[in-house]
Amino acid sequence: MKKIVVIKEYKKVLIFSNYMELKGQNGDFILGYEHIKELYILQDINIPIKYLLKIIKKFPIYFINSDGYILARLCEVKDEE
Repeated sequence: MKKIVVIKEYKKVLIFSNYMELKGQNGDFILGYEHIKELYILQDINIPIKYLLKIIKKFPIYFINSDGYILARLCEVKDEE
């Protein structure tokens, strides 16, 4: 079952080909992409766009503010011909 993931308390996010590693004050956490339905990231977390572009093929990514409002959405655009 895929889940919606919200990243808001982790200071460092490492992106790999099949999983992401979250590092924070409460310890480290590893998430496999096959378990993620949607990803919500706090706007203050710094993740280079080149890594986000690699994983939007698997699920949509939303940027949120501290109140939980959606500021932007990244998703794969499918060409319809």
